[in-house]
Amino acid sequence: FRAVFGRFASIPARQSGTGNVTVAQVKALMMIEMEGMLCLRRLAETLGVSSAAACELADRLVRSGLLRRDRSDEDRRLVQLSLRPRGRHLLGRFAAMRAEKARKVLDAVGRDDGRRLEEALVTVNSILGKVPR
Repeated sequence: FRAVFGRFASIPARQSGTGNVTVAQVKALMMIEMEGMLCLRRLAETLGVSSAAACELADRLVRSGLLRRDRSDEDRRLVQLSLRPRGRHLLGRFAAMRAEKARKVLDAVGRDDGRRLEEALVTVNSILGKVPR
């Protein structure tokens, strides 16, 4: 199950036209996109890395023009991370690549198997909605 979904949802980092972005960097960008803005400490916790590692990752993304780093107005010790337009554009390209991959897979599966797959995924989604995080 894990292998199938891992291959299906894999992030196509380091492909031509996407720049030299690592999977960890794309994952960080996706987390920041979901939250809108994320503090550096929370990014480290979410990625399961040290604050120093998260800081270095953020530094690379800032230098690449994908991420913006600001100090909080309320607490100058807090570093807030948010996406720059270039980061949003890159994530949009990755989403389009994953959607195209999904379309190709579903086209190859066929109508009957596609319906069964959809029913199974609806069931899995329902179960996951009941499982505590």
